[in-house]
Amino acid sequence: MKLKSLFLAAGISVGCMSSAYAYEPFPLSPAWIKTTFSAMKIAESPVFRGKVLMVNGQNSFLVEREDGSQMTVRLFHTHVTGNESPKLMQRQQNALKEFVGYTWYIRGDQKENNTEGVFLTKDGENANMLLVYSGLYDLNTRSLIYSYDKKLMENKYKYMQSRNLIPK
Repeated sequence: MKLKSLFLAAGISVGCMSSAYAYEPFPLSPAWIKTTFSAMKIAESPVFRGKVLMVNGQNSFLVEREDGSQMTVRLFHTHVTGNESPKLMQRQQNALKEFVGYTWYIRGDQKENNTEGVFLTKDGENANMLLVYSGLYDLNTRSLIYSYDKKLMENKYKYMQSRNLIPK
């Protein structure tokens, strides 16, 4: 089954132009295979509901599933270097605290106790990418993102430049 998913991911990545990488890893390299497989695994995963109980690290949450069991969900697409300034770390924690106490739709592997996932807003927008757009997190350099997310990120960046909110 995993081999089938890998070939499916490879076919989609090579055959379609609907996805883009933050930077292009060398095709068929270990980084490319791992990235493509992780992205396809999350894309194929069903959406489930979970209540965020608490922030559990710099980019992860403790989530309660609908059946009452708990799991740790790391934010897919986000990258933590470990040498962020204390001010940025405080801003990240404040942003993550906004998730706590609410029930979210999460795309990820519900069967694992420690997994990567994508939090979805009520409009179906990728909340993980919203944290990247706002500058709180770096985009994971090997993250497979879809062209819709990439275009949305470029449009928001151009808008901020046009309003002189960020230097050109």
